[in-house]
Amino acid sequence: MERLIIGIVGSFGSGCSTVSDILNKKKGFIHIKVSDIIRDFIIREEKKFDKLPKKEKRTKLQNYGNKLRKTNGTGYLANIAIEQATKINNKRPIIIDCIKNPGEVEAIRKHSKGYVIAVNAPFSVRWERCQNDYDGDQKQFKMDDERDRKEKNQNGDILKEGQEVQKCVDLADIYINNDKQFLTKREKEEFIKKILYYIYILENPGSREPTIGELMMNNAYCTSLLSKCLKRRVGAIITLPQSSTEECIISSGYNTIPKGQRSCREEHGKCYREICIKAFEHDNKIKIENVPGRLLDRCRSLHAEENAILQMCRIGGTPLVGATLYTTTFPCSLCAKKIVTAGLSRVVWQEPYPDIESKKILESAEIGLIEFEGIKSNSFYKLFYKA
Repeated sequence: MERLIIGIVGSFGSGCSTVSDILNKKKGFIHIKVSDIIRDFIIREEKKFDKLPKKEKRTKLQNYGNKLRKTNGTGYLANIAIEQATKINNKRPIIIDCIKNPGEVEAIRKHSKGYVIAVNAPFSVRWERCQNDYDGDQKQFKMDDERDRKEKNQNGDILKEGQEVQKCVDLADIYINNDKQFLTKREKEEFIKKILYYIYILENPGSREPTIGELMMNNAYCTSLLSKCLKRRVGAIITLPQSSTEECIISSGYNTIPKGQRSCREEHGKCYREICIKAFEHDNKIKIENVPGRLLDRCRSLHAEENAILQMCRIGGTPLVGATLYTTTFPCSLCAKKIVTAGLSRVVWQEPYPDIESKKILESAEIGLIEFEGIKSNSFYKLFYKA
């Protein structure tokens, strides 16, 4: 039987190394860090690398990692990690830390028992964990974190061989929240128990049924496949509770243009909002990242959350008061207003969205915000199918 190979991905301070250490000590996983592989390459050329300041080390590791991926392929570093672990022991399971590029996710997934676990924590928690490493320089932490999340070239395009942690998180098979600081022994024990619980599922596919949250989020992702959006496919479903263990889907939606209109690809050959953004940046001499709202009203599509709410307007009969919205991406501010007005009580979301106003709108209306945790849609059938 092929052994388990797990890649760990997460932003700085999420706790990837903590998870790797747990699996190394509790389950005997061989722990390989991609950053150590890059470091070894650098030391062969620069013997004094370990004596460099921390900031300079981080930059060199990022740049050299990009160089290796560009020269040898984006899955190169993950393949080296697997080779190194195999030389240590060809039977023990493997944990690969510091996954940064989608090509590395793909390299792990080529193995029949290859999976990726995403670990996440809020920015404030991650900064508290990392501030000593950055000597209190939060500005530098933000810069490194942004590059790590989605690296772009000088033209503003995604760098194929660069760091793209957010994309890797989106591609993960399991999503785990690590927002506790382990201030008590109980907190740490509960986190260890959670990690081992998910490893058991990877070792024993079909050992349990999906939770309501996992089932509904999978339905939202399936719905997103109907979207033709050139930037991001989003799916959403609305449910009403039937009992403490059951929810009924009453509506669904995905981001798409209004009925009767031609898609952006057909009408403009590219995303219309992207055209508006470039025109705005040219006319105002300012990057769109510094503009509140980021011209959301220029998007030609109705958003997934909007369509799910409007679907109930078309068919009628069921009020949305007290309902739960499951969405693959955190709602924007335009959708947040509609969610509040429609009377929904909870929003369960998976992928983050850079619109801080939407969170304020939802929190001020006391809408419950729940970040999804569990088995993701990417491996839903593989891990829940009972042979």
